[in-house]
Amino acid sequence: MLEATRRSLMVLAEKERMRISAVGDSALREMQSLLDSGVLAVVRSGAGQALEVKNATALQAYIERYFPERETVADLPARANALRTMRNTKQARIKENTILMMRALRPARCEVDGSVIDIFALTQSCGVVAVVLDGKGRLQMQGQIALIENLECFLHAERMPLDVDAVIYTAGRLSGIALDTFASNAMQGCAYLHCPDYDPVGLAEYVRYRKRLGDRIQLYVPENLRALLQTYGKPGLLQGRNGKIMQVLRREGGAGIDQIVQWMDEANAGLEQEILIQ
Repeated sequence: MLEATRRSLMVLAEKERMRISAVGDSALREMQSLLDSGVLAVVRSGAGQALEVKNATALQAYIERYFPERETVADLPARANALRTMRNTKQARIKENTILMMRALRPARCEVDGSVIDIFALTQSCGVVAVVLDGKGRLQMQGQIALIENLECFLHAERMPLDVDAVIYTAGRLSGIALDTFASNAMQGCAYLHCPDYDPVGLAEYVRYRKRLGDRIQLYVPENLRALLQTYGKPGLLQGRNGKIMQVLRREGGAGIDQIVQWMDEANAGLEQEILIQ
């Protein structure tokens, strides 16, 4: 069930009538069984139409079946509220906090809510540093930062040919909150290096990052990438959904990826970034 459906049913339970234009097509489709059974009916309302409750008892039973609690709890996280109101955590529509994992390859620090954290020392002792991003600009850093797509490369970044102060794990695709943080004034002292799989998804993500970060982010391109694609490339990385993304990249290009797209076409393959671990 959609959150919009829940809200509309709550209004109908209270007021017994609601303009169809305020319901929305998706919510209306989810209410079709109520219309078919006569619990709700479409009636004329001025120049338009409205939903009207015809069987309040049946509507109440329907609401209790699908929505255990009618109101959200102000201080509960989005998924917890979605479970309480709609029995489904996936219906949470609010941006959630992001856990950002990073490691320092040489002496580096950051500030979180004004507290200085020695990333390098914690990397040496714990292996990784994690910060919860809440979209309120609590993280501040400076220096050269590599954004690494895959976990194994992130954990073995010291064995990759990278000249950076720290690395951050993107888990394939950066969340909106993480990207907002990297683009914030608090992170203006950072220059970013995107280290993806050399496939349509990895390149499309780089284009997405460039739109927010501009020249502050560059794509890491090994000098021997063309040869690596020929030797270790995986054709499956250009197939299925990736193939459709590749078509867009060929057509739109830009952001300095045209040469890489050409090399991928020559090899008829993409390349997973783990080949860069030495």
